[in-house]
Amino acid sequence: MTTTPPATPTPRRHWLHFSPRTMMVLVIGYGFGVASLSRASRSRRGLSPQLRRSPTGAHDSQPAGDPALASLSSETLVERLVEESSEGIGSHSTAWFGGFIAINETPRFHGGVLGAAKPKVSPVMRELVRRGVAALLVLIRHLTDARPTKLTVGEGFMGRSFRDEYSPRYVDPNRQPHGVNHRKDLERFDRYTLKVGDLCYVVVGQIVNRGLRAVRYQPSLCLVVNSPIETPALADAVKADWDGLTAEEHQRSLYEDALDLANPWAAQIALPRLLYYYPGSGKSLALRMLDRPFYDAKLVDDFFIELVDIREESRWEGRLSSSGRRTAKLTTAAFSRSLSGLRLFPKSQSSEDRERSRQVADKLLGEFFPWFAPRQPPFLEAVDFDDQQRLIEALAAFPRQFLIGRFLGCSDVVSRSAPPRRRRRSTKGTWCSFARSD
Repeated sequence: MTTTPPATPTPRRHWLHFSPRTMMVLVIGYGFGVASLSRASRSRRGLSPQLRRSPTGAHDSQPAGDPALASLSSETLVERLVEESSEGIGSHSTAWFGGFIAINETPRFHGGVLGAAKPKVSPVMRELVRRGVAALLVLIRHLTDARPTKLTVGEGFMGRSFRDEYSPRYVDPNRQPHGVNHRKDLERFDRYTLKVGDLCYVVVGQIVNRGLRAVRYQPSLCLVVNSPIETPALADAVKADWDGLTAEEHQRSLYEDALDLANPWAAQIALPRLLYYYPGSGKSLALRMLDRPFYDAKLVDDFFIELVDIREESRWEGRLSSSGRRTAKLTTAAFSRSLSGLRLFPKSQSSEDRERSRQVADKLLGEFFPWFAPRQPPFLEAVDFDDQQRLIEALAAFPRQFLIGRFLGCSDVVSRSAPPRRRRRSTKGTWCSFARSD
């Protein structure tokens, strides 16, 4: 997204800036979010502390859950999955929806049939997701549970097929399970009744932050089912990746997911889970992420395209040196983020032009950013405006005082109680944020 430069004339527009327009959009959008959070908080004040408290130590803004379900064992909850009859996130036949069902989060529509019914959240599945790692052992054991549920899909579609689509734990191909992701239809069917193991597959994905979808819409008017019952390799892959997962490993996995450079929605998806299961670690990372200055991703991408067009690699260093050494820290974060996204883009979806971009990105990272490991992402000290906007929207489910008024603290419109924050225009024409005066 291209933003308006500062009002004061500058010699040339730089990658990294806070423009008045950007600040206005952020203040208005954030002010709306704070108002929503305040209403949500007031609506829950009448609840008892016991109902507000999450069994995992999560924030009191989360759904209280059914006390009757909370008293049941995970094994008993899995037994109750045979009664499930509604399509939800991960089992929806006409659209792709995303969201973390343990919290009060509106499902995100990612595509599919316009006007598709909103997914319903199963109280039983929500309770299993809320338990996190404590429920994983039982869930993984039931991945091959072939008892039918009351949810049947397939009617009215032109094509229906089983596949083996799996989202692995590790980015490194050498650490990924074999026998899945063949990217082709395995078998056709007319109608399919989901099994208990299929829903356990979905719940595991919710807990570990992986898109394990038992049912997926395929344009146009086709249906894909990824069933660990019909395709045992899926159950084997889940076991290989997640069996025996400890709380410490789960926390580290979610933390690293939030920093994933290949996925522009990584923080939006992973950070709510980290905040829910491990509030201390989640709060620390959230505040760091919310305190970063912006850069303009469009200008960074345009600069990279300029480098791709320069065939003489010997000219790269001079072009990089002249691009903004005066803001080296932020420039490095912005540029390395862009390069890593290109480098990690799936080769199976790559075109000739994108492959050329990948090769250039590999060379630039290796020569000018040798310390940067895309598969072990560091914390980047700058953020694109659109990425930050998505993050703020995702954190709307956590109306706690440490998130209210501390996103930027740059305007009285946001929060009059927020600590004062100084903002100034640098001598080089770059808008930057500076530390709070406290």
